[in-house]
Amino acid sequence: MSRINVDKITGKTGTNSGAPITLSGDTASLQNINELTIPSGTTRPSNPSVGSIFYNSNIDKNRCELYVGQEQWIPLWYRYHWMRPETTSGYSGGNFSADGQVWFSENATKTNYGAVILNRVFPGDFTVIAKWGRDYDGVGMVYRDNASLADFQSSSADSLGLYWGNLNVSGFGYNNSPAYSFFGQYHAPIQSAGGNTTLYYFKLQRSGNTLTLQYNTDGGSSWTNFSDNYTATISSSNGVICGFGEASGTEVVPLTLISVSEG
Repeated sequence: MSRINVDKITGKTGTNSGAPITLSGDTASLQNINELTIPSGTTRPSNPSVGSIFYNSNIDKNRCELYVGQEQWIPLWYRYHWMRPETTSGYSGGNFSADGQVWFSENATKTNYGAVILNRVFPGDFTVIAKWGRDYDGVGMVYRDNASLADFQSSSADSLGLYWGNLNVSGFGYNNSPAYSFFGQYHAPIQSAGGNTTLYYFKLQRSGNTLTLQYNTDGGSSWTNFSDNYTATISSSNGVICGFGEASGTEVVPLTLISVSEG
């Protein structure tokens, strides 16, 4: 089997490593190829040609992009997964499944406090569905113009650690310059709860300028609003980041990403 490096997709074909090729046509040279690589990095090529493909590994992106001209890159696909905030304090621990779809938080954080965020700044409508069975759940979203996953760092308002919810109460650490707006609930979905290890299905959603937080306990299609902080109105220019966090207690089902849709 051969391996071909694709520097850019053009009208030319070739079978030598590093030579530009087409993805259709020259089937004789492609039929025995089992791996195709494209340029990747955290910075897009400075002088791309229309039709160039690039894997953007920037923390805000993690996606394959196509250059369509006029300084526009469009995503070809997006790999959604849980990720840690950028923390140096040791508060955000836990373990991830190999594909990043599951976060095992129990007994894996410095002070039994921890949090994860989804690796996507949503610019428009979206629906995220996840399930989690543990006590002291924290669920929420933050939003502002030019939102960035890299802003979330290790400060803590209450000196206990990182866990989501009402961020001014829970102290989930983030870089506050410029400030984010936030909403969420801790303990979710019933704020007065604690010691409740019910398996909840959570839906975090944006529709137009409205954010909503809902839940159910059977994975069905009937959703109930959180008891507090279940809706917020934001600006159309805001990007949105979703997150979950925990504080002590027992986990019976790890945080599992079920589905993500956009548009």
